[in-house]
Amino acid sequence: MVCHEGAIGQEERVSVQRYKLGNRMMWRVRWREPGGRMRSKSYPTKTQAEREDARVKAQKLLGHTPQPVQRRRTLGQAWEEWWQLEAPDKAEATRRSYSGLWRANIEPQLGGVLLSDLVADPSLFNELRKSMNARGVGKQSQRRTLVVLVMLLNHCVAWKWMAENPARGISKPSVKPGQGPRPFSPLVVERIRAEIAARSPYPRGVADALVVSLLAYAGLRPQEALGLRWEDVGRARLQVRRAAAFGEEKGTKTGDPRPVPLVAQLADDLAEWRGLSAFDRAGDYILPNARGALWTDSAWRNWRSRVWKPAVQAVAASDPDLERLASARPYDCRASFVSLHLAAGKAPLVVAKEAGHSGAVMWKHYGGVIEEFEAATERVPAEMQIERAREAVGTLPPEQVHEMVAAEVSGRSPLAAALFGPRTLGRDA
Repeated sequence: MVCHEGAIGQEERVSVQRYKLGNRMMWRVRWREPGGRMRSKSYPTKTQAEREDARVKAQKLLGHTPQPVQRRRTLGQAWEEWWQLEAPDKAEATRRSYSGLWRANIEPQLGGVLLSDLVADPSLFNELRKSMNARGVGKQSQRRTLVVLVMLLNHCVAWKWMAENPARGISKPSVKPGQGPRPFSPLVVERIRAEIAARSPYPRGVADALVVSLLAYAGLRPQEALGLRWEDVGRARLQVRRAAAFGEEKGTKTGDPRPVPLVAQLADDLAEWRGLSAFDRAGDYILPNARGALWTDSAWRNWRSRVWKPAVQAVAASDPDLERLASARPYDCRASFVSLHLAAGKAPLVVAKEAGHSGAVMWKHYGGVIEEFEAATERVPAEMQIERAREAVGTLPPEQVHEMVAAEVSGRSPLAAALFGPRTLGRDA
C-alpha cells in the first residue's frame, strides 16, 4: 500500500491500495472527506490510481472537497467493494459460502449488470432464478443465493448507490424442513465402531473408532471433538472449550464452554488411544494430524468419505432395512447422545445443556424422542446401555448382530428387545 499524507492530515489521508479481483490485479484509491465519510474508486492500473490519488490530494491542498468521479456501477463492482470493506468482519465459513454462491450463481448472470438497470427491471431477478433452475441448483442453494443478493443490495442502499433495494420483495423458493435428528441406539453405534476399527490399520483404527465414541457418547459436534485436548479430560467430565475450523481454533458454536458427562466406556476408549498416541501430553490435541496440529476441513471431509462412509455402507450391506444407515452422517451420532441420556431418565433441559443447545431447540428437534422415553416404564443408565451393546457386538454371531441392528434402524426390534429389555435402545425420532 502506498500512503500519501503530509499536509492533508491523518484523518484525511489519501491512499492507493492494491488488491486481487479473481485473477486480475486492481488498484483502489481511498480517502476520507472532512465530514468523516470514506470514499473510494478502483482502477485496473497503478498509474490510473496514482493519477486519481494526486487529483484528490491537490484538491484537498487547495481547500476543495474532493468528489469522486461519477460512474455507472455494476453489481460486480458493488461485490468487489463489499468484499474489501465488509467481508473481513465475517467468519471464514461465511466468507467461503458467500464467495462460492456469488461465483457460481450471481456473477455469471448479473455481475456485469448496472445497479440502475436492476432498479429499472426487477425481472432480471426472475431470470436469475430461471437460470438456477435450468442448471439444477437446489432450492436451498437458491434461497441462500438470494439472501446474499439481498444483503449486497442492502449495502448499496446504505452507501447511497441506490435509493431502494429492488430485490427486497423477491420471492424465495420454499424449502421443506430439513430432516430431523436420527439417533442411533448404542447397539448401532457399537456396530459402526467395530466396523471402522476393523477396516482401519492398527492403531489408526482405535483413533477412528474414538471419533464415533466422542460424537455418540459425549454429544460433541465433529469440530468440537477435533478441538479436544488431553487436559480437557477429567475423571467424570469432558470440558468442551473449543472447536476446530479450517485448521485453526475457535470457540464452541454457542461461544460458551460446557462440561459433558464422561461415561466409563468413553473413558476407556480415550485411555486406550492415549497409550498408543505419540501426542499424549496435557496440551496435545486428542485427535491431531500427523504433525500434532488440528485437522483442516478437507482432512475431516476425507475422513468422512474414506473412513465413515465405507463403514456404514458395509454395515448396511444392501439390506433394505438399513437403507437409512447407509446414508447416515457422522453428525447423526450426536443425536445418539441425546437419546442415550433421555432413555436413562435424565431431564430434557439438562441433556440440552450438555449437548450445547437451547431448550427450544431440544423440544423442536427431539420432541418425539422425549415423548417416547417419558412414556417408558424402565430407565436404563447410559453406561449399562453401552455395556450391553458393546458386549453383544463383541460376542454374538455376526448374523444375529446384523438382524438386531436392522431391527433397531427399521423400528422393529424383537431380538434387541429380548436381550436389552423394552425401550432401552432408542428409536427413530
